[in-house]
Amino acid sequence: MPCSSRSDDLPASVNGPAVVLVHGVGVGPESFIDTERALTASGRRVHRVARAGYGNGHRTSNTEHEVLSLDAQVDLIIDDIMKREEQPTVWVGVSGGATLGVVAACRRPAVIRGALLHEPLIGTRAAALHDGVQAAAARLAIGQHDPAHVESSAADFVAGLVGPGSWTALGPDGRASVIERALLVGAEVPQFAGFEAPAAPDGSVPVVITVGERSPDARHEAAERAAELLHGRVVVIAGIGHLPQIEAPDLFADLIGRLT
Repeated sequence: MPCSSRSDDLPASVNGPAVVLVHGVGVGPESFIDTERALTASGRRVHRVARAGYGNGHRTSNTEHEVLSLDAQVDLIIDDIMKREEQPTVWVGVSGGATLGVVAACRRPAVIRGALLHEPLIGTRAAALHDGVQAAAARLAIGQHDPAHVESSAADFVAGLVGPGSWTALGPDGRASVIERALLVGAEVPQFAGFEAPAAPDGSVPVVITVGERSPDARHEAAERAAELLHGRVVVIAGIGHLPQIEAPDLFADLIGRLT
């Protein structure tokens, strides 16, 4: 069984391998700005990934998007790591970025040094979370077919996904960015909602699954199941929910340093 610990029980941070920061659905690469700054100040090489459709800024136009498969998205990020010759590299993912990290840990273990994954989806092995996301995705799909509800349905989905505390922590600009990405959210969600995590063949990639202390029980259960699947361990981050890079960026950066 994986072991669990709290973030405040961990040893002091040290410099380590390069880090890629991978965001989830709706909440883009700009969410990691403060975490990136803190990691860079501590001496880490950091690359803040902008997944397809998100760009590097705070906003993107709300237009139709062709969405890559999850495997293809992982391959693009891994290929970029290899081009930059920053191996070993640690994959740090939040939400959908953590789900992609599950794929990376299982499919590309030779490239990444380790993974810190905050609240990934793993499919039916975490039934309560899976069922909730499936139901929310179905409501989103209905809203996306009604031009009058495209933006509100995307905002409702992301708000439900991250939880009320994390949605509030995004602030007006962060919430506006989700709304501007409404069509992209609608295009991406079916892939993530339908994701079924493979089992890692061994523990060759050290994996830490983190979960917010304030996240609901279904998230905590999913973290335990993900740790079992990936031969990892669970760390509970005190005082936060689904978006550590927004809710406590310095704490999150320090935790990345401690764990990687």
